[in-house]
Amino acid sequence: MRHRVKGKKLNRNASHRKAMFRNMVLGLLAKCDSSGVDNCRIVTTLPKAKAVRGIVERLITFGKRASLLVSSAPVVPDRDSPEWKAWRASPEWRLWAQAVAPAVCMRRRAFSFLRSDKAVRVLFDVVAAQFTDRLGGYTRVVRLPTYRVGDSTRLAILELSVGSRRV
Repeated sequence: MRHRVKGKKLNRNASHRKAMFRNMVLGLLAKCDSSGVDNCRIVTTLPKAKAVRGIVERLITFGKRASLLVSSAPVVPDRDSPEWKAWRASPEWRLWAQAVAPAVCMRRRAFSFLRSDKAVRVLFDVVAAQFTDRLGGYTRVVRLPTYRVGDSTRLAILELSVGSRRV
């Protein structure tokens, strides 16, 4: 029985599986940084694409929630200015810090998985901004008609689905 067993093992131990998923997400986000969100895609096997899809969706949701929290927070004066020092001593600072603290927590949770400042920046600033009006379904898995030559594994494309265009 598979009670409370989530996900596929993919013939790997837990540390190898986690590292593989991290590398796949980093590869996807690296493509988003260099060529825009329209061309964010990686080619992998079908089981791997299905397994990493949930991780990518969760990270994008973190980015969306954090951007909503930061956008609702008041504007902060420039650092080390006299206005900033006065604002920092005022009770408004505590309200601002409480409003922004969950966004900082989400960035740290994303960093704990990705381990890359650049990837977290791309995720929260570039990718999350593209999906502000969408409630879910940020990724798409497209099966390729070809099989891998070495082991005849079914290949697929994992991509971020911006808009309604099909491949």
